Order: sequence, then C-alpha cells, then structure tokens
Amino acid sequence: FDKIITWSDYKRDEGEPTYGLLSQISPDGKYVLSTVKDRSVFVAVDNLDYSQLFFPIKGIIGVYDRDAKKFYELPGASDKKYVQSNPNWSPDGLEVLFTRADRYISSKIENSQSVLLNSEDVKEFISRQKEFKFDLYHIPFNEGQGGKAIPVAGASNNNKSNFFARYSPDGKWIVFCQSENFMLLQGDSKLYIMPARGGNPRLMKCNTEKMNSWHSWSPNSRWLVFSSKNRGPYTQLYITHIDENGNDSPPVLLENLVFDKRAANIPEFFASKVQNLRNMTDEFSKNAMYYNRLATLSIFIKEYSDALVNIENALKADSTYFDAYNNRLSVDLVLGRSKSKNDLQDRAVAKRLIEDQIQKNPADKSLYAKRGELRLLMDDNDGALKDGLNVLESNPKNFSGYELVATSYQKMGQWNKAATYLKKMLGLQPDNMKVTYNLATLYQNNNQRELSLDLLNRLIERYPNESAFYISRANLSLAKGDRLAAKADFDKAVSVDPNSYTGFRERGSFFRNNSSPDLARIDYDKAISLLNEEIGKNPQNAPLLIDRAEIMEQNGNIQGALGEYENYLKTWSLNFSVLKKTGQIYSSMKRWKEAILAFTTIIDNFPEDAKVFLSRGLAFQQSENLQEALNDLNKAVQLGPDEYPYYYFRSRLRYQMGDNSGYKSDLKTSAVLLNEQRIKRKLDKEEQDLLSLIQKLLNDAPNAR
Repeated sequence: FDKIITWSDYKRDEGEPTYGLLSQISPDGKYVLSTVKDRSVFVAVDNLDYSQLFFPIKGIIGVYDRDAKKFYELPGASDKKYVQSNPNWSPDGLEVLFTRADRYISSKIENSQSVLLNSEDVKEFISRQKEFKFDLYHIPFNEGQGGKAIPVAGASNNNKSNFFARYSPDGKWIVFCQSENFMLLQGDSKLYIMPARGGNPRLMKCNTEKMNSWHSWSPNSRWLVFSSKNRGPYTQLYITHIDENGNDSPPVLLENLVFDKRAANIPEFFASKVQNLRNMTDEFSKNAMYYNRLATLSIFIKEYSDALVNIENALKADSTYFDAYNNRLSVDLVLGRSKSKNDLQDRAVAKRLIEDQIQKNPADKSLYAKRGELRLLMDDNDGALKDGLNVLESNPKNFSGYELVATSYQKMGQWNKAATYLKKMLGLQPDNMKVTYNLATLYQNNNQRELSLDLLNRLIERYPNESAFYISRANLSLAKGDRLAAKADFDKAVSVDPNSYTGFRERGSFFRNNSSPDLARIDYDKAISLLNEEIGKNPQNAPLLIDRAEIMEQNGNIQGALGEYENYLKTWSLNFSVLKKTGQIYSSMKRWKEAILAFTTIIDNFPEDAKVFLSRGLAFQQSENLQEALNDLNKAVQLGPDEYPYYYFRSRLRYQMGDNSGYKSDLKTSAVLLNEQRIKRKLDKEEQDLLSLIQKLLNDAPNAR
C-alpha cells in the first residue's frame, strides 16, 4: 500500500468525489495525468457484443507530481464547464492531448451520490435520444503550469466523437478513434492517423468491420496493436505495420492471444530489454482492497447479494480491513439488519480498527471523518459531532466535516444548528442539488414552510423534470391545507417521470386520504406494475420488494402483501421491519403461532426491544399461553419502565389471571405516566380516551372479581 496513491485524495476535503479515469504516466516518470472530479455514465447493456455504456460526462485533468508527492489541476484542461478526459503525453513530455466536451447536467445526475451513473440516471443516453461527442485538444504541459487548450484540426468540431489519441514514440504520428457518439466500446469506432504537427486525418486500412480501439504503438513506431470485435463478441488483438509515410498494412490477428470465451484488450508492447522475465503473478485481484472495491460497485448498482459475497471475500483476505466492515454495516442498514447481533459484532470490530488507525496516525483528519461516519451509524451523535468539529478545526473548508456536523445535529433534532452547517456546505458547493434539497426538507420538518417552499421553487425552476421536488412541494401544500395545489404537484410529478413508481404511489396515497379510493387503486396498481419491471431487471434490489409489499397493503391487498413479505424473508431472512410487519399481519389474521414465530425471530437475533416483547406477549395472551405472555410483558416493562402502554396491557393480563393487586398497581402506574406526559405535552385523542378508561377502571377496581 505504500506504493499506491489514490486520485480520491485530490481535494478530498471539498466533498466532490473522484473516481480517477484513464491515467497516463509522463515519459520521464515524474508526473501522472488522470481525469479527476469526474462522473461517468456506467450502464450494463443487455448485449454480449457491447455489454456496457461507459464514458465520462464531467471531469478535469489532474496532475500527480511524484517528486513533490502532491496533486493539482492542469490549467487549460480544468474548466468545470467541460468534461476533460483521456489525456496522452507527447514523447518528449512537453505536450498533452486530451478529449473535451461540454459537461452534461441533469437533475438525475445531480441527485446521484456516485461518480458512476446507472441506467435510471441516464436513460436519455441508453435510448440514444441524447448525443454526446468529444473533440480532441492539445495543450502545453509546461511543467504542470499548462496553457491554452487548442482544438486539433480534423479531430474536433466534426460532428463526430474523437478520443483515445496516442502519439507514436518517435513523435511523428497520432492515431485516434472516431465514432458517432460517446467513448469506450463503440461498435462503429474506427482508427484514424494524422501527422502529429498537423494535417488531415486519414482512415486507416487496418480497420475491421466491428469496433477498432485500445491501440498501442511499438517502441520503434512501426507497429500498432489494437482491439477489435471483428470475429465475435470477445475482443481480440490485431497488429498492423506502419511505414515511414504513415501507411498501414492490412490487419493480422494475433492468434496466440486468442482464448476461448475470454476478451483480450488494452494491449501494450513490452520492452524486450528486460531480462529474466519468467512469469507474471497476479497479486492484486485476490486482496481485500480489490474485493471491497467490487462490493462498493455492487452496492452502487444495488446488487446486494453480490456485495455481501465480495465483502465476505475481502474479510477472508484481510480480517482487519476497516472499509469492508464499513460496507457491510451500510448493506445491513439497507437490508434492515442494523443492530442485529452480527451487525453489533461488526460495529465493535470496526470501532476498534478505526481507533487503532487514529492512534497510529493522529494527524490524519480523514480518519476522524471515517470514525464520525461510523459513529453516526452507531447512533453516537455526540461522538460524530465531535469528530466533525475536529475535522473543521484543522480545515474550515472541509465539505465532509460540515456534512458530518450537519447530519449529527439533524439526528439530534437541533434543526437550526443543522441548517447553519447545511448553508455552509452550500457556500462551498452552491450548485449542490442534494444539499439544497436536504435544507428544504429540514426547513419543512422544522415548520419553516416559506423557507422550504422558496428552495423547492428554485430547485424546480432549475430541474423541472425532477419528480421528487414536486412531491415535496405537494406535501408542503398539504401541510398548509391546500389540496388543490398538492393535487397539481402530484399530477406534475407523474407527468415529468411517468416511469417512476414513486410518483404514482404518492399520488395514490393522496387520493386514498381524500376519499377517492378508486383513483387511489388505479395509481397503486400502476406503481406495482412499474415496480415489477424494476425488480425484474434487478431482483437483488431488496428494498424494492418491501416497497411493493407496502403498496399492496396500502391498496388493501393484505394477503398479497403478506406473500411478498414471506418471499422476501426466504432470501433476506433477517429484516427487522419485515419480520415485525409479518408478525403484525399474522396477529391481525389471528394466526397466533406464526405471529409468535416472527416476533421470536426478532427477539433471538436483535438486541432486546420492548415493543417486540409486548407484541409477542399479546400474541401469547390471545393463544391462551398466559404465563409466557406475562413473562414477555414483564420484560417489556423492564426494558421500557417509563412507557405507559406496557403497564396498561400487563394490567389487563393480570386481571385475566386473577391478580387483582397487580392489576390495580399497573393501572395506577399507567395513569401516573400518562399524566406526566400531559404535563410535557398535549395528549392526543387516543391517549385521552385511554386515560379516561383507566380512571374508570380504577374507580371500578374495588368491585372487580
């Protein structure tokens, strides 16, 4: 690891992530160029020949200076209005070729937290409704000072996409790829050659009929090796000879590099001067970092089964790899396993590992940020707040530090303090859609409706096709009692994104709550239909299965919802909320044995939860197992000694068991606790009615049997 750098370290504090794409080392080995602060379309396509769409839509060219051990951006190739990528050095290291296009912005993209965008974010590119073309530019490197970027004549502004430019080692020629659109794995990609000092590009004779790309020059500038899909879906390597005038020969397949059902691509010539090379050993793809990176990618595309397998492989390779534990904690949160026994064990190990790292490297503030995020997962909000403030003390422009502090205050319910730090985050990133939306939501939760409305209106003006903003504004209108405005926004949410189940679900709930059950049923059915399509595309996306079951419940199909929950548990056996929901549905159906089993599974696998003991106790009571019911209600009281419902329900059980003294004692305690609540806040109608009932029962208690 001491031989590895990560591009993510470039301005990490700003909170804008970096993937690090298409890096190139300078001829003298001193500098490395890469695309940083990048975001890329990354979509799996159901086509074996061209199985993915992958190209950057945002990014600048960053420099790493190996001697100075520092990162910086290359002036002239770092304008945030553009995506600048795919750099390549001239043989003397004095000039850099790169691709450039206008940066692409949409609400889906701005709302995504990842540098890799999935199919839902970029449907316009998958459908080919939106084009994206790159131009070639060149710029002086000037020892990292850069200069003015100049378009390469013949490889720019030609209504084509031009990319992967490579200088010949003698500096005489440039070979680049050209296609109608995009970059990487384009079926119509062709190789063009042109003089390095200017001239008209010429289509090379070596091009095959299907995809020509990933080319590399021989050290003597007389051969070019490249990849092609001319013979089938698995990329194979071809070679062509190039004479002193730039004329290339017909392509020759490198038959010794053809392997059954394996792709060969990204070739490089190997300098024959190296002696005693016997074999090449893979010491990378079996280590914890590699498996954890696969897990991170699986989490991003919501393939949670694969993520868990890769996390397990990472921990088998290195049981002390903190990031793998952190990933598993994140997956547990998504799958409803947080605070299960296994999750708590992972938390304990992760906590110990990050504490050890901080003790060894106390000056590394990024470790405090990691610990703060872990503390948030563990509901240690005070600890997370301290870590965030610690990070900001050393760097008052650290975006991640502000995010940690703001989230800590939000979880504490200190809305005004959270808003202060969200505003500071916007000061660092004024166009950050997610932060703006979070601030609008915070204002809404704090009953600062006008402030929330102002931000939502601004977001809608900038991103008119983002359905979530209309839904939020509709809920704001409902809070003010304006049903007509709410209905208009729910309608708008559905119209701008008719393929999203969320809009139909939310509008269905609006109809249901406003006495329009038939309209609600239509929207719920549409939401379920859209969910079925999404689940069909990715059955590993577990939360979608829960959403489908919940919509069935909302639509009155309790039996169907129960079937969904039961099927969910066959694959994902430990989900607290799903187990609890199945237990509640079984109870409503008077299937007491199954209800008890569901609640028992929770009790056996999660730390003690008073409400679950109450639920199981009531199920035992209904099944006439009164002693087990009393045991559970005693446990509920032990875990929640200040909760009036536990005493009330135990009083009813004690009455049934003939324990009049215990019955009256529990009634009195529940009345005392309810009255204490009344001092703190106004009781709701249900609580008022219960208090009245308890008082009546106490008055009648002396005459009870």
